[in-house]
Amino acid sequence: MKVTIVGIGNVGSSLLFSLHETGFQIVNVVGKDLSILKKLSGRVGCDYSVNINSVAGDGSETIIICVKDGQLGVVCNSLKEMKNSLRGRTIFHTSGSVSSEVFKGILPSSNSGSFHPIQTFNKITYKNNHLFEGITIGIEGGKKCIKLMREIALKFNSVTLNIPIDKKPLYHLASVIASNFLVCYIDIINDIMKTVNKNITDVSKVFSPIISKTLNNVYTYGVDKSLTGPIVRNDIKTLKAHLSSIDNNNDLQLFYKTISKRAVEIAYRNGKMDKDKYNSFIKLLSY
Repeated sequence: MKVTIVGIGNVGSSLLFSLHETGFQIVNVVGKDLSILKKLSGRVGCDYSVNINSVAGDGSETIIICVKDGQLGVVCNSLKEMKNSLRGRTIFHTSGSVSSEVFKGILPSSNSGSFHPIQTFNKITYKNNHLFEGITIGIEGGKKCIKLMREIALKFNSVTLNIPIDKKPLYHLASVIASNFLVCYIDIINDIMKTVNKNITDVSKVFSPIISKTLNNVYTYGVDKSLTGPIVRNDIKTLKAHLSSIDNNNDLQLFYKTISKRAVEIAYRNGKMDKDKYNSFIKLLSY
């Protein structure tokens, strides 16, 4: 299959090599940075262009849009102007929050979709970083496009997860919590530890074992059997001490109370505390 990729950033460059090394023929890459385009196209032996109009006559059968969400509308407006040249092709994008409806008026709905890897991409790559391999990819779209996206995922040894169009923002929220929020949690730990010991320079290294072990517990035993700490022990005195230590930081108190409430819910539903204890914790954690 002949493929064109529009948008050669963190996701697009990774997808480029995954497709190339699993037998797909990349015929064209479109982007803004000419130096990056030249380098990437040279690696896979394809054409390149800074002009979206090159898609019209590049001979591709499938067009994959990997631009930022804010640029999707701009790209689609350009594609609408050449829709007659795109007949018979399949098109999908890699956005997590935007649905395939963005392609309305370009191609039939059966030929369009979205293909969002539940993965994090933090830089442009110039070789196969295998980030599309062995993951779950959220997909939605028309029948023909769904079939193609499943075939691509299978080539990557990945699996697909069907996402209802109207649930895409909620689905993407879950992905953001899994990745971006985890980074933020570690940044909060960093702030706290600066006041504990100013000589600690690498907080992520200090807390890496407990973070890794916790994640492994969740993978192995599930959420319900992985929660440990003062709430599971019904130790309300420790929570009071925690709150007292951050009584001058309203944002951190709000964060602590919100997350602790979820921990209380987990403990209660698993029989780790009775109703009276539950009520005491909830009262303490009220805003």
